[in-house]
Amino acid sequence: SSGINAEYGGEVTAYKYAGAGAKLVLSARSLDKLQTVKNNALEHGAKSVDIVTQDFSKIEEIEEYRERVLAIHPTVDVLLLNHAAISIAPWLSFPSRKQASEYTLRTYNINVL
Repeated sequence: SSGINAEYGGEVTAYKYAGAGAKLVLSARSLDKLQTVKNNALEHGAKSVDIVTQDFSKIEEIEEYRERVLAIHPTVDVLLLNHAAISIAPWLSFPSRKQASEYTLRTYNINVL
């Protein structure tokens, strides 16, 4: 996946969080690339690094992906989406940003900035 490559920022961002001692969950299609980033993140100081492979172009698999991630980490403090497409339809249907944020918090159990 090109999303994890350093030139796109995902890999660099993972190392920044690792340097702060974060627990990371890395996702992309390529297990080989993820393993490389995992090893480097641990060297940068990550407390732990879990890998969940996923092809984000398969919308029908996103719910299962969410369940796999939440099984590893029941709460997620920061979610960085670095892939090309995501459906924003659920968020567009809310009349206010506050309602969209509440939906996101309930659905994904994350903090919305």
